[in-house]
Amino acid sequence: MLLGGIQVNSLFLYGAMVFAQATAMPVDPALAVRPTPVAEAPTAAVAPATLRLPALTPLRLRVIGEVSSKTHVNGDKVQIVLAEPLRLSETLAIPAGTPGVAEVIHSSKGGMGGKAGELLVAARSLDLSPDLHIPLRSFRLAPASGKNNEGLATGLSIAGGVAGGIAAMVMTGGSARIADRSEAFAKTATDVDLPITQLQTLTAPPIIVR
Repeated sequence: MLLGGIQVNSLFLYGAMVFAQATAMPVDPALAVRPTPVAEAPTAAVAPATLRLPALTPLRLRVIGEVSSKTHVNGDKVQIVLAEPLRLSETLAIPAGTPGVAEVIHSSKGGMGGKAGELLVAARSLDLSPDLHIPLRSFRLAPASGKNNEGLATGLSIAGGVAGGIAAMVMTGGSARIADRSEAFAKTATDVDLPITQLQTLTAPPIIVR
């Protein structure tokens, strides 16, 4: 069949060829349709898992049980506890009553001729758990209430070779002793990172344990 001098079958064939060439032509990247980027949700701030307790932080302790040159010898352990909460932030603290350990590093009984008894005690650590210890140093007794230490317990800071620490020397006439529930001071020996899960949350000013 002829249409205007051109065979119809030839027209269809020509159109198919043109269409095939058009669909095979490469697409200009500048004209390509790109997907709209999806905005990422802001990342929430991650709360720290630990708080650092700096070295040389002062703290107040209490001695549990009497310690005497009559009954204690070198190497004996002495129980101590934290006397008041130790704040690490506005809302977190090491709780009062946290146990710790001191050690008798020198004990000498009083003798004839008025020889004074001697007792040398060093604070070793506060123990938040069986696996978490806060090393201590610079242990010294607090004055008895309303008195100084003379005649009762003279706290002397002396440099020694005991774990590079500082200890408290107690010297009295007769036997040397530290009374039960005597208060003392110490400092942290090193920086320690403490898990927040093991700290006390404070909702009010700390209450001092007496």
